[in-house]
Amino acid sequence: MLFCRHCGGQLTDDARFCSHCGESLATDASEPESAGGYETYDCAADTPTKHPVVSQNERTTALFCHLSTFAGFIFPFGNIIAPLVIWLMRRLDSPYIDHHGKEAVNFQISVTIYVVISAILILLIIGIPMLIAVGFFSVVTTLIATVRASNGIEYRYPLAIRLVK
Repeated sequence: MLFCRHCGGQLTDDARFCSHCGESLATDASEPESAGGYETYDCAADTPTKHPVVSQNERTTALFCHLSTFAGFIFPFGNIIAPLVIWLMRRLDSPYIDHHGKEAVNFQISVTIYVVISAILILLIIGIPMLIAVGFFSVVTTLIATVRASNGIEYRYPLAIRLVK
């Protein structure tokens, strides 16, 4: 089990950057490898924390992590499977991509749980407005996350259950 020498976060064996702090895990200190930082945006905070600029490739991949959730309108559980595949393929490339992929997957798992609960509550009539509200909330927050990802800002979904860490 590996740990980051900068923040102490747990690492995978094949990681090139710490997924917690973005620190390069390169052994040659004379030329540190750049993780391509990003701005951190927390829903509770008004101002983002500044980090170095993110590459266009990283922003595009993060954008597709969020947009791929609309695959759920095409096939069952596509809202979870599509961002999961993108995240698993590219998560080791950048802490920015890793963050956005985890957020997209966690939020879509949460939305699926909320839809199931709302569907059960249809028997009590309250489920119908809840389904509409969950659907509207899911689309709006996904679009917000997509815009933030394309602008190089880290976004955390509200009301997301963070199962994937």
